[in-house]
Amino acid sequence: MTRTLSYTITDSLERTVTQYLRDHGYSHRIIARLKRQGGGRGGIVVNGEPVRADTVLLPGDLLTVTLEEKDGSTWKITPEDIPLDVLYEDDDIVVVNKPAGMPVHPSAGHHEGTLAGALYGRFRDDDTFLFRCINRLDKDTTGALICARNALSADILNADLKERRIRRTYQALVEGSIERPGEVCAPIGRLPGSALKRCVDMENGAYALTRYTPLAYCAAYDLTFLELHLETGRTHQIRVHMASIGHPLIGDWLYGHDGGADCGQNPGPGAAPGSALIARQALHSRSLSFHHPVTGLEMNFSAPLPEDMKRLLSGSCPGSLPSAAPF
Repeated sequence: MTRTLSYTITDSLERTVTQYLRDHGYSHRIIARLKRQGGGRGGIVVNGEPVRADTVLLPGDLLTVTLEEKDGSTWKITPEDIPLDVLYEDDDIVVVNKPAGMPVHPSAGHHEGTLAGALYGRFRDDDTFLFRCINRLDKDTTGALICARNALSADILNADLKERRIRRTYQALVEGSIERPGEVCAPIGRLPGSALKRCVDMENGAYALTRYTPLAYCAAYDLTFLELHLETGRTHQIRVHMASIGHPLIGDWLYGHDGGADCGQNPGPGAAPGSALIARQALHSRSLSFHHPVTGLEMNFSAPLPEDMKRLLSGSCPGSLPSAAPF
């Protein structure tokens, strides 16, 4: 997809095209690409005429840029016809409600059934589509996730994520009772000797902060329903932080209390009562709030709690146990 964007200059600041585009989130890399487009003729036009990037813009000028994407077929991700719950889609972004069990990217052992393959299938008629995921989720974490559809949107959204301008709200079911809001501020690093597992590492870990608020407690399964807000985005951050304070996520085979190596289907003797009733860690990306990378409009999206977490929370699993009571 070739994306054409137009800007009417309304201020009297003496800015070059480069300065103006930088102020609107264009990276040096994208501006350099615009200069090279069209055999050197460029993808920058002012008032209908191609111009150099050092051209000074005047009030009333109409600046038009054309982003020509690379051929996405070179990435060798096979398009797949996988239904997706799309919360929003336009020429710049797509927001989906990712299901449990779907890896975001292909990897060893997970070449098919990925979000990347599903989106390449959705946009199979667009030879230039490149998969650019912004807020990555673990394979078994559900919920709202943003993907950019062009390089400009990806650059702006990645910068927004880094600067914490994308507000993320998660929901989780954790072992034990938590009665008051709190936070975990503990650095996270890779567990020595493991390619997958993370841990709290006070000496070498990266700064990480998670805030949580209890919403309800289910005595039948001894679990608390939490709302969580990430101030940073470390790998497995919520899972590591909650386990570090003695409240691992229900069904978390990697960080739980002997949850077993098969994602909760056969929990060990130390697992929480509800772990046998969910086949994954009980974590859900509930909502996302951010400014659209091109229009600047405020965007708010939410994904409903998935059925497996609903069942645990309501007590409608086998045994007809009582439902959770709100605090």
